[in-house]
Amino acid sequence: MGNNSSTPEVGKGATLLSYSDRHPAEVLEVSADGKRCVIREMNHKAKANAEGMGHQDWELTPNPDGYKRTLLYRNGAWREVIENVVFEPIFSDQFKTTTDLWIRCGELGLYDDNNDLKLVKGFTKVTRIYPKVNILFGRAEYHYDWEF
Repeated sequence: MGNNSSTPEVGKGATLLSYSDRHPAEVLEVSADGKRCVIREMNHKAKANAEGMGHQDWELTPNPDGYKRTLLYRNGAWREVIENVVFEPIFSDQFKTTTDLWIRCGELGLYDDNNDLKLVKGFTKVTRIYPKVNILFGRAEYHYDWEF
């Protein structure tokens, strides 16, 4: 089901497929060529008439604060675009231990208030990874596998 030919459309739903669960999202943006889109995860809660453990009666609602993902169709699959700030090798290679590196980073103010690396020329850089995402466009569904 994850290797499908569905295409994203703005305003339509999307379903992120994991091993046995499904998670709802809505499509916010789609590029002109249809190979890049932005989705946002939706809220879900049991409907008032849901009957105990094992039910699959869920109410889905938009979540303006939901996690947004940028997806790219690349190498025959939908992939999430994830950007990470990492150390420049020329900076990090000069330290013998990770502790020495962390101490120096603190002295230089390379971490923000959340303890994430800041982007600082000469010390850090942005890298991108593209992990595969199993997704079905056209409908938003939530399914919880009660067996796990």
